[in-house]
Amino acid sequence: MKNYSFANKAIVRTPLEPKKMDITWEMIQEVFKNPKNREALFIGSPSIYKALELWEKGEAFQDESDLKNLKGSLYKYTSRMSNRCTPFGMFAHVSAIDMGPETKIDFENATISRFTKYDMYFLGSFMPVITKDNAIRNVLKYFPNNSIYTVFDKYRYVEYYFKKNARLHKISEVMATEYLDVILKNATNGATISELAQYLISDDITEKDAVAFINTIIDSQFLVSELEFTLTGADYFEKLISIFNEDRFNFHEAQVIRELIVNLKEKISTLDEKVFNDPEK
Repeated sequence: MKNYSFANKAIVRTPLEPKKMDITWEMIQEVFKNPKNREALFIGSPSIYKALELWEKGEAFQDESDLKNLKGSLYKYTSRMSNRCTPFGMFAHVSAIDMGPETKIDFENATISRFTKYDMYFLGSFMPVITKDNAIRNVLKYFPNNSIYTVFDKYRYVEYYFKKNARLHKISEVMATEYLDVILKNATNGATISELAQYLISDDITEKDAVAFINTIIDSQFLVSELEFTLTGADYFEKLISIFNEDRFNFHEAQVIRELIVNLKEKISTLDEKVFNDPEK
C-alpha cells in the first residue's frame, strides 16, 4: 500500500457575493449593476449578458417567455455567486490557506489575483488546424495516447471530438498488431513521423506506406502531438512558445504560428492586469 501524507495547505472556494437568502427580481437587478458581476456574467454566458442589456435599454422581447427565461437564468447566476460557490468563470474565488489548529480565515484583507484562460473548445479546435500544416506536422514529436490500455488482443483508448461547442469523449478500439507495438515502444519519449516510419520500413513496406500509416494513427489520436492541450502543469501558451522557439521550427510557416501564439497570449494576459474589466471594452 502506498504511503500518503497530508499537505499543510487547504483549498477553499468562496462565492463572489455575500450570501443572499431571499433573492428577488429587484435584488437581481442591483447585483448586475455591479461591474464585477456584469463581467462574471459576460464570461459565463455572453448571450444572457446581451439579453440583459437589451432589457435594460427598454427593448421589448418578442415573447413573454423570453423575459421569464432571462429572469430565471439571472436568478440562478445570482444564487450561484452568493450561495453555491461553483468554480465557474468568475463566480467564485479559490484560495490556498495554511492548515492550523482552529478555523480562523480572514478574507477581508486578502489580495485577489486573476488568471484568465482561453476556452477549452477554442484551444481544442485551434491546435488541430495547426497540426494539419504538413511542414509543422512533420517536425512535431508524437507520443502514445496516455489513456491506452489492452483488452485481450485489442488496444483501447479515449478519443475526443467536438460537437455543438462541447468537447466529448468516446472509447476507441484497434487490433493490437506488431506494428502498433513497435510504434508504442519507440514513441514513448517522443518521435517524429519520419523517425517512427523508419521502424516499419521493410522489403514489404515502403517509406511512403509507413508514413501514411503513422499519419492514420495520429489522425485517430492513437498518437498525440507535443502540442496537445493540457489542463494541468505549466502555462499552455508558455509551453507552445517554448516548443516553437526550438531550432527545428526555424522556418516560415512555424514562425507565423509562433507569432500568432504570442499574440494570443498577450491579448489574454492584458485581462489579468486588472482583477475586473469592463465587458464593453
